[in-house]
Amino acid sequence: MSGIFLEEGGKFIIPATIINFVAREKFLVNNRYNAPVKISHIGEEFERLYLAKIEEPIAEQTLYYRTLAMDSADGSVIDELGGNKNVKTFLATMYSLMSRQRNAEGGDSLSITGSANVLYIVDIFGNVSTACVSVEDRGWSLDAYEFSDTDKWPQGCRIFSNQ
Repeated sequence: MSGIFLEEGGKFIIPATIINFVAREKFLVNNRYNAPVKISHIGEEFERLYLAKIEEPIAEQTLYYRTLAMDSADGSVIDELGGNKNVKTFLATMYSLMSRQRNAEGGDSLSITGSANVLYIVDIFGNVSTACVSVEDRGWSLDAYEFSDTDKWPQGCRIFSNQ
């Protein structure tokens, strides 16, 4: 499903989880050599919207990514992908992608070129918010933004969805 401003990317199988995903236990600033996932920064909004979240186990899922061919706002991206039901993912999904590149190094999941990796995840208030993963200071940087129809993601960002 590529569209006017989304270029086809790739897809991944995200394994099922069997225990609750406790965000505060997984998303920790730690960029030591032996860190399970090197995280160098957690933004205030990510902390506010997601760190108190506990997700129930998820089934195996197929996750797709596309690259923005032009600057685009969240509303346009979500509309292009068919609505909230097609873009909602989980914190466990995001962590799984980060685990594939635990040292924030090259790989096939997340972009490390300076462009953001964008996932739409239900926050602790029950709203779909935007989670952003990028590389910063030898680790992953995590930020979050409440949904916006005006602020635009720059061309080159990777957008993840379940369709």
